[in-house]
Amino acid sequence: MPSDKTKMVKRIENLSDEELIEMIEVKFKDYTEEAIQIARKVAEDRGGITNIKEKSRKIKDKELEEQKKEEERQIKETELAFKKEVKKHKEGIHKKQKERVTTDHPEGMGYFSFRKMVSTHLIKVIYILGLIAITIGGIGMIVAGADQYNGEVFVLGGIALLIIGNLLWRILCEGWILLFSIHDILGSIEKEIKKK
Repeated sequence: MPSDKTKMVKRIENLSDEELIEMIEVKFKDYTEEAIQIARKVAEDRGGITNIKEKSRKIKDKELEEQKKEEERQIKETELAFKKEVKKHKEGIHKKQKERVTTDHPEGMGYFSFRKMVSTHLIKVIYILGLIAITIGGIGMIVAGADQYNGEVFVLGGIALLIIGNLLWRILCEGWILLFSIHDILGSIEKEIKKK
């Protein structure tokens, strides 16, 4: 049967480097002088207290470095997963917007859904036709008034039609175009808001 001293030596030899240093330097008051001497001898057999401390410090540093690398890896994985989710979310939004655009007014259907305004072009054509008609009417009145006796009323009416009639016709057509321009501007503002 092993003696108490042999058991104590075995227990001290089984201590880790950190436990051995703690026993010698921190808790030495809790142990007998004999136990401390055995612990110092075991420490010397393992390369000395300084060597053990250095080795323990290197192990702790390595563990801390590995822990830091693991944390950085986890952060990168989290960032990557977050970026994927954001990208997936954006793609889903863009897909829904495209689906909505194609269902709201598919290609070629802008005319029938009144999304594309043709009125401004049409109003310009109508203005030119009206301008020609008013001008011909004014000239016709001047010519008719010149052929008649007391035709001054027709001549003055023709001149007034040429000047005032064309001016009023222009103002009326500009008002129509202005209304459609307001519609176009509001539509572009709506698109900008939807983009954001």
